[in-house]
Amino acid sequence: MKKYDYDIIVIGAGSWGLTVSIWLAGAGKRVALVEKGLIWGDCTNTGCVPSKAFIDIAKKNYLRKENKNLKEILKEVRERRQIIVDEETPEKIEEYWMKVIQGFGKIVWKNSVSINWKQKITSKDIVLATGSHWKTYEIEWIYKKEILTNENVFELEENIKDLVVMWGWYIWCELAEAFANSWVNVTIIQRNARLIPREEKESSHLMRKIFDEKGIKVFTDTIVEKVEWNTLIVIDKVTKEKKEIKFYKILQALWRWANTKNLWLENVWIEFSEKWIKVDKYNRTNIKNIFAIWDCV
Repeated sequence: MKKYDYDIIVIGAGSWGLTVSIWLAGAGKRVALVEKGLIWGDCTNTGCVPSKAFIDIAKKNYLRKENKNLKEILKEVRERRQIIVDEETPEKIEEYWMKVIQGFGKIVWKNSVSINWKQKITSKDIVLATGSHWKTYEIEWIYKKEILTNENVFELEENIKDLVVMWGWYIWCELAEAFANSWVNVTIIQRNARLIPREEKESSHLMRKIFDEKGIKVFTDTIVEKVEWNTLIVIDKVTKEKKEIKFYKILQALWRWANTKNLWLENVWIEFSEKWIKVDKYNRTNIKNIFAIWDCV
């Protein structure tokens, strides 16, 4: 009689959770993959796949002067994404010799996971691949419906005229250009001196030149003071000059925080914070049979 139901329980079927599960199952381990939402997580549904589709479709729209509006372009993005989603069902993932369990996994004990309170499964080891979410910048008097992140931007079903992107960085810069190629007036507000401060200066200079040619307005060294109706009041940190920027939607995020809410990590005294789960160089938590990987650490 086996001591545990599985050798490994992996919580989270994003790109890293799936990769680890497929490798372990291929090595002969009995793997249970637990996922509360969509297979492949951000990568397929709200990240790489829709963003690159958006960039591609919008760029062709701009270069060929096809005059598709934003609503039409994002509809095509979702159609492309659906082709991949249809190929990534739990049934097809199970062809890699693992068990896929749909539900919210909570740590009951160091060898035990509860699924939606209805089912308990056990394993020798547990891998947390729960991913992360964007932390938004709080601005007083802005309605939640006016804020876009990667989780809802590709679901837009309306044409918008004015978009403010906060802050720079490469992800928001590429989406800013895609929106501009979809005939949206785009303004980027970057609180740092450069658009992508972690990269070499030349990269930011080149991007700014391209953005100027496309009519994308860029304000660096700039912070938001307040909002008045659909207008942001921003301040240049160097000159202290104030400017007014109109918006219909604001695309923003500050950083990514680990998805740890309601995992019950405290049940086994795993060391974690609101931002990350603490691991060693082998990706072990302080509970040595429980591992955490990728952007939840």
